[in-house]
Amino acid sequence: MSDFRFMVSNSATNKYVKSLYDVTISSANERSVAKELSLVKECILCMKDHKIFLKRISLLKDEGERFFKFLSENFELSDSVCNFLGLLLRNKRFDAIVDIADAYSAHLDKLDGKKVFYITFAREVSKDIVESLRCELEEMFGGKIEYIVEKDESLIDGVRLQHNSRILDYSLQSQLRRLSRAINGHDMNE
Repeated sequence: MSDFRFMVSNSATNKYVKSLYDVTISSANERSVAKELSLVKECILCMKDHKIFLKRISLLKDEGERFFKFLSENFELSDSVCNFLGLLLRNKRFDAIVDIADAYSAHLDKLDGKKVFYITFAREVSKDIVESLRCELEEMFGGKIEYIVEKDESLIDGVRLQHNSRILDYSLQSQLRRLSRAINGHDMNE
């Protein structure tokens, strides 16, 4: 029986990794992004007191921008990576870049040749429910699947499934949003 699998214990880091993956898979450059993040990580880890440095550039905008400029010029980073690093700086989360780089690379390794689903529930659910859903997904998609279970209370109730860029949203939040659009005269499929 499979059990719950998380990429890293920090849910904020998971969200950044998932977002970066969603962006890079659409342009099919996941591996090149992983290499660029690895270069950035190696550069940072070579610094004395790199954790203090990362906290500092996360909090001090000017220093963060200077370091970002140094990275982009010296490593010829792609637009995807530059945009992502810029997002981390704006959100004052650049101190998580080492963990994000490691988790992103591990995530890609896990995905190679496998069907991986993100299963997001509105609340904690039993392993039996997850196992039952896994069996249904394996039957629907043929063969073994891997899964990552997350909890997102904003769904209110229900479940959201994601495989690559395809999302099946069976949450109450989604149903309420569709109902609101229908009441306001918008197309239900928007």
